[in-house]
Amino acid sequence: MTLGGIVALILIFIFVGILVSYLLRVISQLVHVSFTLGTIIAGVRAIASQIETVPETVASVNND
Repeated sequence: MTLGGIVALILIFIFVGILVSYLLRVISQLVHVSFTLGTIIAGVRAIASQIETVPETVASVNND
């Protein structure tokens, strides 16, 4: 293998390593965003379940 081939392989390995590093950062951020969105959805569902009883209560108060 020539010197040019060895240099090309080294540069390719460096380039692939940099790409892997950036992709791992993106994956990390996406996992964090997914966790945050899951927390928000759980909170919205909790609020929605607490509000569901309001129409039933209002109807019973109006009947009284």
